[in-house]
Amino acid sequence: MRLRMDDNGLPCGTNCTYYGYCLMTNHFHLLIREREEKVGETVKRIASSYVYYYNKKYGRDGHLFKERFKSEPVNDMAYFVTLLRYIHQNPVKAGIVSDIKDYDFSSWGELRNYGVTELHSCRTGSSSRASSEIL
Repeated sequence: MRLRMDDNGLPCGTNCTYYGYCLMTNHFHLLIREREEKVGETVKRIASSYVYYYNKKYGRDGHLFKERFKSEPVNDMAYFVTLLRYIHQNPVKAGIVSDIKDYDFSSWGELRNYGVTELHSCRTGSSSRASSEIL
């Protein structure tokens, strides 16, 4: 599964810079940077759209996600890399898959194939160097 992206590489219906995601059974992780819209508004829009889609597809109603939205600032590259690794290793740590490349519900494949293209706004240097630090 992938988030539907617009021509600028942003999740549709959001106004943020997107870096990574992982959808788990009862929660999801996003690594995004707010722009004009607050992170909470972006997360609410993504979650609401997905819950609507999922409930309609599977003939159910109600909540999908276990807890309320939480966020924390990322102020340096070391923490950014740590978070991106954590997000993608979540299915392995949960025992869902033994290798992150086997999990279809994250941005790992996109990251692996295309690199982190938005890192220019976070640090000086090439996106390929930043991608190798994460991978």
